[in-house]
Amino acid sequence: MRWDAIREVNLPEHVVGALFLTSMLGRQRPLQQDIEKAKALGVTAVISLSPRDEVEEKSPQYAQALREGGLPWPVEFLPIDNGGVPTNLQAYREAVQGLAERIRRGQRLLLHCAGGLGRTGLVAISILMALGVPLEEATDRVRKAGSSPETPEQWQFLRLLGQGYLSS
Repeated sequence: MRWDAIREVNLPEHVVGALFLTSMLGRQRPLQQDIEKAKALGVTAVISLSPRDEVEEKSPQYAQALREGGLPWPVEFLPIDNGGVPTNLQAYREAVQGLAERIRRGQRLLLHCAGGLGRTGLVAISILMALGVPLEEATDRVRKAGSSPETPEQWQFLRLLGQGYLSS
């Protein structure tokens, strides 16, 4: 599996939407290639886990398209520092629940960070847990799609989230 490809997460059968994972659009390949692939997959929104300054630094063409409104779908930001975890737990929980609900309703979301691995894996697992998938199974599904948390801090965050310690 290529780390820079757009990969689909296997969701529970009752979920009608889709969740795709990738590296930052236009970072390691032409932006237009990413746009065409995402359009072919029916992506309805892109969620960037990279802060805007990281997008500017690592994919100038993507950053320009964001500034100019040159993308066929909305791009929303849920920024997490590289290797880090969410710092505003309430906002994170609300965002993840909202993303899970959108997928339940049939939206087809594409998540990315810089490399499409650590932060992307963290948030994808969180979304699956919000869809009712237990942590271990969610981790397995996301790993099979080519992403996984990369730091001990990210793994600890997910364990606490899965045990409900981050729920209030």
